[in-house]
Amino acid sequence: MSLCQITGNPSEYACEGLKVGFEATGGQEWALWRVLISMGINAVQLRLAQIKAFAFSMGKRAKTDQIDAELIARFLALRPEAGRTLPDEKLQILQALTVRRAQMVEARKRLSAKAERLRSISGIGPVSVAMLLAEMSELGRMTATEAAAMTRLAPMSHDSGAMRGKRVISGGRRSFCHVLFQAGLAASCHNPVLKAVAKRMKQRGKPHKLVIIAIARRLVTIANAVLKTGLPWRISSVA
Repeated sequence: MSLCQITGNPSEYACEGLKVGFEATGGQEWALWRVLISMGINAVQLRLAQIKAFAFSMGKRAKTDQIDAELIARFLALRPEAGRTLPDEKLQILQALTVRRAQMVEARKRLSAKAERLRSISGIGPVSVAMLLAEMSELGRMTATEAAAMTRLAPMSHDSGAMRGKRVISGGRRSFCHVLFQAGLAASCHNPVLKAVAKRMKQRGKPHKLVIIAIARRLVTIANAVLKTGLPWRISSVA
């Protein structure tokens, strides 16, 4: 392999005989690939599976940038014909579109799986599911308290000195409160676990609105737990 030699124009290079190989890095390699080709360097993209198999054949188990670079260099020395060349511009656009499509299909599958788990919770219907997925993308990656706070369903303190004010819900995402209040209302009547909770609260003299808000808050914490565990809700689950 010859080294790049600077010609009369410092921005121009003569790199005949030099070959560079690299693995795919999720599209980040495209800019480098174009620059190398513009410099006259024979640059090829190698399949990760090929380099991995080559590493195993050499008994290499450790993985560092230096080890990877050495493996690629040795692989190209043994297989100079390997690797794919830079596609033309139209093919690059087509490949970028197909990759993006695959990402969107995968995202749709994940959303569908999440929606199915959320619908397993009695009291949460399609509108509530849509709101949860659209407005609370963090659901499943937070604590129960954080989940309740984000939906305006967590009681906030209003104390000053020796005075203890009434706890009320505030902050969070306002549009969510209305949808989840309806979900709480449905759950208090049809969810066998939360219906019992609502009944006990009413027997203790709790106001109707407070009961529904408490049930809605439990629905959110259940939804958070369901997405965190990846398992559908069951009647035997802890509400």
